[in-house]
Amino acid sequence: MYPLELDLAARTAIHGTQTGILTGLAFALTFIGSAAVLTGLVVLAAGILLYAGRKFAARTLIVAMTGEAMLQNGLKALFTRPRPTSFFGTDPGGYSFPSGHALSAFCFCGALALLARWWPVASPGRLAVAVAGAVMTLGIGWSRLYLGVHYLSDVVGGYVIGAAWLAFLAATGQFRSPARLPP
Repeated sequence: MYPLELDLAARTAIHGTQTGILTGLAFALTFIGSAAVLTGLVVLAAGILLYAGRKFAARTLIVAMTGEAMLQNGLKALFTRPRPTSFFGTDPGGYSFPSGHALSAFCFCGALALLARWWPVASPGRLAVAVAGAVMTLGIGWSRLYLGVHYLSDVVGGYVIGAAWLAFLAATGQFRSPARLPP
């Protein structure tokens, strides 16, 4: 099956699950994954990290999300893929590939999970951050498909690009242990 055929098959299958409750959930998750909300969450998380004395972690989060925004805008301008017709009359504008909601959510939640690795071993918050981040990221991606404003390949592409960006940052030492930071 070619990517476009897979995109169309996934689109038809997801649209077939439409209910009032799922539609409300999809709009809520899309709102949570919006640029305005995620920007607020980044500022809040960076502020909490700074307050906790985790200056390097706060900087890493800001670098991750700034790079994500640059990647998202650059790739949308490069690919200029038109959006599918929305199922619910909403037109977010802009291009379809990659899904900005999926890419942003992956980078935000992924960066927090990578930074949480260095919390104290006994901290139950570490697992909670990873699980909540995974659920949120998958939910936001699903919402974009459910609402019909993206193709499956746009959402998967956003996740893959986000994973590659975080892997690059990790390879360059951005998520290293605070114990290994210079004084």
